[in-house]
Amino acid sequence: MKLFLLVVLLVQRASAFCCWYGSCTGECEAQGDIFCDGSEAQCEGTCGGYWCDDETGPTLAPNSAEPTPVPPPTVPLPSEAGCFVAKDHDITLLGEKIYLKGINWFGAETEKFAPHGLWNCKTVDFFLDILADAGFNALRYPTARDTVLANPVVEEQCNGVNTWMDGATALDAMDYIFQKAADRGILIMLDMHRYDYASWPDDGLYGGFGDAAEGEATMVQAWEILARRFKDQWNVVLADLANEPHGCTWAAGAEATDFDAFAARLGDKIHAIAPHWLIVVEGVGSSPGCPFQTSPYNHWWGGNIECADTHPVELALPNRLVYSPHNYGPGVFEQPYFAGLTTNFSAMADVWDSHYGSLPAKDPAFPPILPGEFGANSDKDPREIAWLAAYSDYLADKVDEGIPGNFFWCLNPNSGDTGGLLLDDWETI
Repeated sequence: MKLFLLVVLLVQRASAFCCWYGSCTGECEAQGDIFCDGSEAQCEGTCGGYWCDDETGPTLAPNSAEPTPVPPPTVPLPSEAGCFVAKDHDITLLGEKIYLKGINWFGAETEKFAPHGLWNCKTVDFFLDILADAGFNALRYPTARDTVLANPVVEEQCNGVNTWMDGATALDAMDYIFQKAADRGILIMLDMHRYDYASWPDDGLYGGFGDAAEGEATMVQAWEILARRFKDQWNVVLADLANEPHGCTWAAGAEATDFDAFAARLGDKIHAIAPHWLIVVEGVGSSPGCPFQTSPYNHWWGGNIECADTHPVELALPNRLVYSPHNYGPGVFEQPYFAGLTTNFSAMADVWDSHYGSLPAKDPAFPPILPGEFGANSDKDPREIAWLAAYSDYLADKVDEGIPGNFFWCLNPNSGDTGGLLLDDWETI
């Protein structure tokens, strides 16, 4: 029997307001990227810009039987709008704090070029309805650099049902799925999960490292393709630059391997096209890691952001940065600090604090943290139940202390490490 405990993250409703995006002159008062003065009538004709929504304001989905999704804007969201802001530990939408309850749906980073499970004669609508009904308001969508560059035709999965896949490319699949998610108020985090769709795991090096053909120029090219394609798709708002760059360094003064510097360069390239996107930066690994790290506890791949307080990623645009460490339990790998723990994993709070949980307390302006992967499978190790319960409690305690959401790994039941939210029939939670 599999047991999956998901963090309950309630989302605050937005109060009534009028917000106008664009250049503003005359009577309208500028407040950063948001211009508010109480009503559409007062602003109309005075400001040149776009309404992101009507005066009730958008609202993200709470964890309830009847989730309230993010309504699409009344006009296409302009790329210069500042709807989503990452600042002072929080993510805000039109000035209102939001919490993200996210999940991963993998498969598009593989040679199928579209999410797994469609082969079971289930539709995209079927899977997204499950997520919406369960109160998820964000989806992490893995892809691969080579997939974006080549844009191959997807492998058809039950084409008698999924007729849209006939002749569709990988980017066409994203168009289709992201719009379906938008219809349900589900936000998208694009995740560059692999270099090569046919190879996993890789060396964990991203940027100008090693063979130039595998280097920074191709990563920039792939992200620029995604930014141009989806900058006007209102629910695509997060860009996870590179998955688990465990072979990289952080703040080591090594241009060829420092992931923090690479992330800043790549983030600025993306912002030149899609300035409203939030740039998501994962951590590195324990070794080579960061020369200033102090935690005595081993890090997971992608989990080491220890040095982000003293050596942060510095983007040209402010308030557009999110850190996203990964974290797993003993069923994935027997870390030394799991020794002797069986049913009570509350002591893990010290580990998680030393890795990233204490960083917001050190700096009131520290960017928000969104763990991008965590999951567990009690079929592999019965201790996973207790570990996941402890981590869920930890995340719930931190939602107002710098960790305003997370992304569960994963929807799919066919993850070898964790299983998924769905059982092997691809329909039962």
